[in-house]
Amino acid sequence: MDHGPADLPRLAAGFGPALVEMAMIDAACKAYGLGFLEAARRDLFGLAEDAPPDLSPGQLRSALAALRGQTRIAMRHTIGYYAPLKSTDVTSR
Repeated sequence: MDHGPADLPRLAAGFGPALVEMAMIDAACKAYGLGFLEAARRDLFGLAEDAPPDLSPGQLRSALAALRGQTRIAMRHTIGYYAPLKSTDVTSR
């Protein structure tokens, strides 16, 4: 599969396909009138059909059904891997 120029960083090469995947997930959730968590619990995305060899489809469906939302999350928005997040992270050159 062609991911662009040979010198394109892997993270950048995966950005486009990731956007398409997110759009498809969003569209499926909207089509079924479900939020992401409920769609994941119901295995709307068909993950159990391609369960890894160490899990049966039933085990994966049970694990998905047991998912619970978080009341808090730690946010991190990074432009690049070494992007500073706080002013104290910025070093002068």
